[in-house]
Amino acid sequence: MTATLLDAIARDRDDGLDLCAPRLGAFAAHVAPGSLVDGGAVIGTITVLTRRYDVRVPAGMAGRVTTVHVRERGAGVEWGEPLVALSAIDAGDAVAAPTGFAGADDLPPGSVAYEAPMDGQFYRRPSPDEPAFVDAGDIVEPGATIGLIEVMKFFYPVTWDGDATMRVARVLVEDATSVEAGAPLLVLAPIAEGTA
Repeated sequence: MTATLLDAIARDRDDGLDLCAPRLGAFAAHVAPGSLVDGGAVIGTITVLTRRYDVRVPAGMAGRVTTVHVRERGAGVEWGEPLVALSAIDAGDAVAAPTGFAGADDLPPGSVAYEAPMDGQFYRRPSPDEPAFVDAGDIVEPGATIGLIEVMKFFYPVTWDGDATMRVARVLVEDATSVEAGAPLLVLAPIAEGTA
């Protein structure tokens, strides 16, 4: 079943933004509190009979998920009903400077530590008998999956949400490790011109 992309309806609040249902149907969230999202990121899926719609953050918007209003997977939602609440973030919040771990000082300029978007169990591979999503030295394109975080038996993909292609400089977390939101998972370094 192929999904159609729909932009969420954005409504300003005093302390952030609500992303609301662009149509009625059964909603399943793909984000959790603490997740960083920006324009084009899929926050969940609305299913109407046999048709699936991926609901995404409208272009030019970004924030940190503070609340998932519809917690039960497959719960019915109406058009315009709030799905997810976001708080505003600074441009630097999406990728923090690599600090707080051994060897952070000897990284190339422009390196970033990719942080866990939420608390949970971090998995580096899709299943125990498959290779890791990424290893040190791998090239990571924007939107690439770098791991999974399990929260209450739901698996959320962790994707590189930057706008540049990077190289994995270091992997900081082993497979099947409990992490807290904000914990560095891996370090990404810029790719030197003329190399790939």
